[in-house]
Amino acid sequence: MATPRLPERMAPKVLPPPAVIDRMPPPHDLDAEAAVLSAVILDPSQLDNVPALQPAHFYSGSHQRVWETILYLRALAQKIDVVQIGTRLKNQGRIDEVGGMSYLTELLNAAPAVANAHAYGDTIITLSRLRDLAHVAQRVSARCYVDRADPAEVMAEAERAISDVVRTGIGPARLGADVLFEAPLPDEPAWVIQSLLIAPGRVTLAAGSPDSGKTLSWQSIAVSVASGAKAWEAFDVQRRGLVVHLNWDQPLEDTKRRYRRLLAGRDLTVDAVRGYLEVIDDPPFALDTDVGIAELRAICRGATMVIIDALTGALGEIDEKDPIIGRWLRKMGKISEQTGCAIVVIHHAVKPPPQKGRGAVERDAMHDIRGSSAIPGASGAQFSQAPIKKGELYSVRMGRPPTSAKRALEPFALRFLDVTSQEASENLFGEHVPARAGGVRVAYVSPDELAEFSKKDPKKGGYDGQAAFEQFARIVLEKVKSEPDMNTTDVHQRFGKGTGRPRVESALKWLAKQGLVVSSKGARNADFWRAV
Repeated sequence: MATPRLPERMAPKVLPPPAVIDRMPPPHDLDAEAAVLSAVILDPSQLDNVPALQPAHFYSGSHQRVWETILYLRALAQKIDVVQIGTRLKNQGRIDEVGGMSYLTELLNAAPAVANAHAYGDTIITLSRLRDLAHVAQRVSARCYVDRADPAEVMAEAERAISDVVRTGIGPARLGADVLFEAPLPDEPAWVIQSLLIAPGRVTLAAGSPDSGKTLSWQSIAVSVASGAKAWEAFDVQRRGLVVHLNWDQPLEDTKRRYRRLLAGRDLTVDAVRGYLEVIDDPPFALDTDVGIAELRAICRGATMVIIDALTGALGEIDEKDPIIGRWLRKMGKISEQTGCAIVVIHHAVKPPPQKGRGAVERDAMHDIRGSSAIPGASGAQFSQAPIKKGELYSVRMGRPPTSAKRALEPFALRFLDVTSQEASENLFGEHVPARAGGVRVAYVSPDELAEFSKKDPKKGGYDGQAAFEQFARIVLEKVKSEPDMNTTDVHQRFGKGTGRPRVESALKWLAKQGLVVSSKGARNADFWRAV
């Protein structure tokens, strides 16, 4: 059966385009592409025979659009036929890119035998890999002829690129029982910040409303991972390394200003993060395309953490309410797992529900996330941030923890402090200090202290954090008096599980400044405390 002749408006689009060599176009087979599309439209069950075939494998840009639509319809468990494909493309304004409804109808005659879909798919993938190899060869040639780069560097780049091509299109790995159970699973993932449950694997989702301080909070985390300094003044960084901030959301000047304020607030210089912190402003790709996913994979290879700011900006044409968004988040999680790079996705939260009166509800952090339920379903650790005292104090709740963690974190808070000097910045729970030097600090507030913050001071009409902290410090002092020469761990163990160690440490340091306790160094440089 003859295959349809491609109309001129369907001129093939090649991404990326290898050069024509000796007047020969890059390897392709438009007949095989039309045949596999026809086979799947006539019999959608044939999709199971071409599980590795992706839009990027097609030479024709028009065929790429049709295959994307077929995969979209399958993901939503909708019927796959010419009408459904045409309706989806019309809604996207892309029907003319594929030659109109007339060409979709002609495709039905393109498959000599529906049962040969697997063979057509193999042909398409093979030719796609040959085009990719040709492109790699051209890049290597350009590096040699034009750049005259270091041979070792060129060889390393070529090996990585060729390895990527070899892995493309081989289909999902089929793991039998012997492989699944032959070796024990690792006890611990490659934590970046273990206390905050941040590790490679499923993406970490950081949600909040526009005034919730979420972006500044996670830029502070970026500075900590890049410099090795404690995260939010309290949590150790297990793996210092390169952090790449993909910025689709905020103006570049705002991003620069916030990073400068965060460094100033922690008395860090640019040398602390030089070579470890990068911003890619308004990236020229979308993460709901195969090209965007390939770019993200390349970025993650050399990074410890990637921050995607924000999800709605990173996606090209998918609405946040579309359940297919989960597919792309899972792809990001797979990249994170394979590269060992933690991925944090900043997203929006729904408006907070009434807390009192009619319509009041108690909503968990997982249901704060705006958009399709596929978003939290495809992510790992989930943080939901909301203002308690705008500009100063923000609550943070965790939804479902990552599978590698035994339990979620208890609700805590973050305190934002404008600082003028080192002396002022050390008073983490003191009064608000007007910004002069322009520095800002993001500090952790433990669960039990958050509970104390929630008690209003009728004289001030607000939250008296300093009074709550000093009250707790007096309790710590009594513990020290009861048994002299305890180290910090011993003091912390005198409290229940709801009291965080960072809070105990802060109280001991404050008591020392007041001259109420003194410390001496013991084994392994541990501090031992005694009341004065």
